[in-house]
Amino acid sequence: MLQQLEILAQDDTQDKRPGRKPLNLGLVQRKDQVLRNLLRKIKKDYRAHFEAATNFTRKMKGKKPQFLLQCLRKYAEVQFAAANDVQLVFSLGCTMFPRKMQTLIDQGHF
Repeated sequence: MLQQLEILAQDDTQDKRPGRKPLNLGLVQRKDQVLRNLLRKIKKDYRAHFEAATNFTRKMKGKKPQFLLQCLRKYAEVQFAAANDVQLVFSLGCTMFPRKMQTLIDQGHF
């Protein structure tokens, strides 16, 4: 297994396409792919913690979109001690629930 990785690393280091740089493992990956995967993991972790802290998924059925704002404010107050920070609530909402936040923006809540 280790020998196969070394062979792959030797082959990939000669890749001269633009935007590709060797990573710690010696494999080559585009920067945009790394950033996209990193953002997905951040979104997944924040959303899991948010749902565990507020029981959002269980409570969400049959609620209005404004309920998301209430849960986000509660989460910001508990987690970050910033209940009235509109920018933090907006950023967290856009990170975890971009489509639902778009409907809130369209309805004029922000």
